[in-house]
Amino acid sequence: MQKINERIPSDKIIADIHTNGFAIVENVIEEQALRRIKTEMSSLFELASFGENEFHGYRTRRIHGLLAKTRALDVLVMHPVALVVAEAILGAEFQLSIGVGIEILPGESAQPLHREGDLYPSVRADVTTVLSSMWTLTEFTERNGATRMVRESHLGREGATVVATAGPGSLILWQGKTLHAAGANLDSTSRIGINFDYNLGWLRQQENQYLSIPPPIAARLPERLQRLIGYQMSSRGRLGQVNFEDPIRLLQ
Repeated sequence: MQKINERIPSDKIIADIHTNGFAIVENVIEEQALRRIKTEMSSLFELASFGENEFHGYRTRRIHGLLAKTRALDVLVMHPVALVVAEAILGAEFQLSIGVGIEILPGESAQPLHREGDLYPSVRADVTTVLSSMWTLTEFTERNGATRMVRESHLGREGATVVATAGPGSLILWQGKTLHAAGANLDSTSRIGINFDYNLGWLRQQENQYLSIPPPIAARLPERLQRLIGYQMSSRGRLGQVNFEDPIRLLQ
């Protein structure tokens, strides 16, 4: 699997996602910003609990409601590379579906293969509903549980399984029909990443952003982020309207 440097134009990233179902973009986050994010997330992970099933992991800690807890991640969820690719895959009207900090500790077993798009079983098979992203805060290696991607599974066929290895500060993107799973962590250190999923703007979000991010906090966010978490009206029959007006007005 060819790894793309962040300086390569987005059309190469998009082409890889269309062809393989995923893309790996190296060296996206600058070192200073990465250190700041890791410091912020470290204190949040200390308060996080472990999963209680095979899917969420008995040795995996998750942080939900990220955008209500820290502003350090705004630069990731609104990063131009992620948003340009999301618009190319999903169209102009997309939104943040969920944001999760994920720490896979040593001793964790492999996660079952799955697709984010399976959340929406009634949507036509030819419609891509989700674009997933994983920002690597630590190195992702085969030994510490880097995400496994099944090449071409988004096209209805299953090619080789690829281990999405990447250095810290990289971005892994995959579309919602791609079979994937976190690997087992056989190393002595944790594998840490930030997962932001984007979905079509006319579908229900996986995480209820309006309660996960209380309105007083949402009111202080940049307008682009307010719209991204759902405070926007769709052109599809005024979906999301409040009194036939754009809900962004309620936060201004």
